[in-house]
Amino acid sequence: MKVITKAEDFVPEVIESGAGGCYGIMLVKLNKCPICGKHMLVPVARHQGPFPIAIDFDAQIKKAGWVRQSIAEVDGRPICQECSAAGKADFLCQLCKERRPTSKIKESFGDPPEFLCQDCYSTVPAEIWDKEVDRLEKEHQWDFE
Repeated sequence: MKVITKAEDFVPEVIESGAGGCYGIMLVKLNKCPICGKHMLVPVARHQGPFPIAIDFDAQIKKAGWVRQSIAEVDGRPICQECSAAGKADFLCQLCKERRPTSKIKESFGDPPEFLCQDCYSTVPAEIWDKEVDRLEKEHQWDFE
């Protein structure tokens, strides 16, 4: 494989695979997790990503030694799902205003994300929870447009 020093110098390539079609090699942007240092990739959508549907997203990033990027951040920088699930960072719950480990994220809204915690989900009345969810959904309804 060629060594590329600048992203703008990269040229996508087509790999012929026979009668069934072909595949292409493209450039994808990676971030490094500020906690564990692993390379992270964000899928475009839940069932889509930069990889063909026939080749599972998680299988591809595992082969490369990469991990999924989470919605959680440390000092404004995203962290990987592994560190987030392990609670290695924290977030501010918009309902109780407490800082919680990222392993306690129940819901997230918007970009940059705001969060609600599992503790609030299991302790506050449903009416209060639903009201806060509605508020956050309305506040962030145009974030991804």
